[in-house]
Amino acid sequence: MNTLLDFIPKIKITICGGGDEPQRPSIDHKKILEDQRKAYQESMERLESMRRDAANAYEKAENAAREERKQIRKENNETIELLRQKINKDDENHKILVQELNNMFAEDLKNLRGAAQEERKNAQEKFNEEMKCLKKEHQTQQQVLQEELKNVKKDGKKKIRKVEKKSEKLKEEREKQLAKEQKDIEEMTQQYANERKKLIEDQFKMRMEMTEEKRKNREVEQEQDLQQLKDLTSAVNALIANDATKRVLEQTNIITDIVQNTTESLVKLNVYCASDSPKELQEHVRLELDEINKMKSMFKFQACKIQQHFMNESSANPEAVKVCKNYLRQLEEAMRSKQLIAMCALLQFDLAKGNIRKIQSYGNDADSLAQKLETIQTDVAFGGICMKDLKSTMDQKQLKN
Repeated sequence: MNTLLDFIPKIKITICGGGDEPQRPSIDHKKILEDQRKAYQESMERLESMRRDAANAYEKAENAAREERKQIRKENNETIELLRQKINKDDENHKILVQELNNMFAEDLKNLRGAAQEERKNAQEKFNEEMKCLKKEHQTQQQVLQEELKNVKKDGKKKIRKVEKKSEKLKEEREKQLAKEQKDIEEMTQQYANERKKLIEDQFKMRMEMTEEKRKNREVEQEQDLQQLKDLTSAVNALIANDATKRVLEQTNIITDIVQNTTESLVKLNVYCASDSPKELQEHVRLELDEINKMKSMFKFQACKIQQHFMNESSANPEAVKVCKNYLRQLEEAMRSKQLIAMCALLQFDLAKGNIRKIQSYGNDADSLAQKLETIQTDVAFGGICMKDLKSTMDQKQLKN
């Protein structure tokens, strides 16, 4: 059988045309672009190396500042802790002295119980004076220690602030450096892009000029080739339309086979239901009902498939598609009829109960549906020609071509 390629004339369509090639100075744009790319890449690598070195130096300086702050805090905290211990120790010693003084005064009062009032008064005044002096000395010492503690804290904060300022200055310098590096990268990238753009534009301009010269040299030849291409396109479109119509008919013939099997089962059911003892043929009835249900499922699937073909095969013969659609619509009405649904659902039930009247009614429905399906298959065609005959005719035409 001939294939689609057998119908396509061996036409050589020259897109670039003949004629002498325009003479142009030899410029290796590809090499120039590659050299530019390499130079740009090397510059970026050098800049990236400098950025890494600067980043490492900044990180090293920042780590040193962080370590210095840590050491200052450590030493300051140790000094503060020593002063606090000293303050607490002084406070404890003061309490001990107060207690000792109280004990001594209590002992003196005990010894002076028989003494004159004036003597006891003098002892009390002496005790009060000693307590006052002791308290004053303690307060003075505490003030000195607290002041020292305050100065230590202040000095520690001052040292830390000094280091922080140094770190902030370092950070500010680093930010300026990063901004400059970013600016250098952007300028370098822009310069590379501009140079590359100019080279590509020059290359494009030269190619356009050469293309225009080529176009002028091949106009006549191309017009002839285009006419040949139009003729070829018309022939191919005709083949495509014929092939698409065949595919639609092939799918329709599949559903015709399904309907024929259904018709045969309906005829058998009519015979079984009309017999004198339909109950004895219950197993035969069940087999035919199973076959009908199977055909119904296949019909539903194939009907969906045909509908999809109607949409996909846009190149098919419109009249053929119209006949197939009408054919499918009539078959669907019969295959989805209430009589067929009731028969498949209730016949076995009524057969088991021996309801002769209903069984005979189902038999009549089966005969009616079988005749309807046969009539549809007989009537629906291209002017009375069946689907298979039409497809066979189209195959013969293609063989002749």
